[in-house]
Amino acid sequence: MKLRPGPGHPPGHAATDSTKKMVFDGWYISKQAVKPLSKEELAALPSRQYVGQEYVEDSTRFPCHVEFSTHSPGAITDFDFFLNQKKVRVSQHGTFIVVRIENFDMSEKLFENAKVGGSGTQFILAEITQYLPKINEELMKQKYRSGHLLTKTFSIFDINDIFLRKLTGEVVRLD
Repeated sequence: MKLRPGPGHPPGHAATDSTKKMVFDGWYISKQAVKPLSKEELAALPSRQYVGQEYVEDSTRFPCHVEFSTHSPGAITDFDFFLNQKKVRVSQHGTFIVVRIENFDMSEKLFENAKVGGSGTQFILAEITQYLPKINEELMKQKYRSGHLLTKTFSIFDINDIFLRKLTGEVVRLD
């Protein structure tokens, strides 16, 4: 199908013009034969492609710490655990629970994109969500063991700040 602007039709308007072509939103839609791709064109296409592929296949990787915080009205005792070969530290500073995932394997491209506020932050959030069930489980245990009924669980939507800390000292705050 080929789209061409249709003269004299306001946006959102659908009509048929004198040549019997359908006009919608100011564009003509006409039928054209679709030709199959040649062998050379097929060979030039990637064998497979997926969202985030540039970060997964990035060969330049480095360890960093991912830190995030959330508000909690209840008191907790600091705790650590291991999940996916990473140490996770959970501590409380005032009314904030701070979670630190150590030695996170970070793609250089992902770090650079996060630094400028670009795409890729959703992949860091997806990684963080893997740790939330275990953190919330421990928070619930502490809530009922210690009697701090104000201690609550949290979700990805409750997170206030996320920081990426390179071991060299460079820190990036995600927006």
